[in-house]
Amino acid sequence: MFGIKSSISTLDSNQTIDWIQRSLTAAIVTIMTYCIAQLFTQVVTYYLRVYAKQTEAVWDNVLVPILERLLPALTYILEVFLFLEALGIDLTGI
Repeated sequence: MFGIKSSISTLDSNQTIDWIQRSLTAAIVTIMTYCIAQLFTQVVTYYLRVYAKQTEAVWDNVLVPILERLLPALTYILEVFLFLEALGIDLTGI
């Protein structure tokens, strides 16, 4: 994806090429967000589960499943904003 994007950037800049570049940037944002969300969720929940097993507190046993569901959702919400900005949609009013 990065190679295609950099190759297209050397061509003459017209409306079609700009649209292709924005689409490729949006695709790169989507792929990178998915990878980061999976990695971040797996690493954070692993360490939280290890910590929860070491402590006797009840709150951390409740917090781990909530964070397992909340972290990917927050990451994907951020991805939607980055995706729309990569397509050239102005989000300053949000």
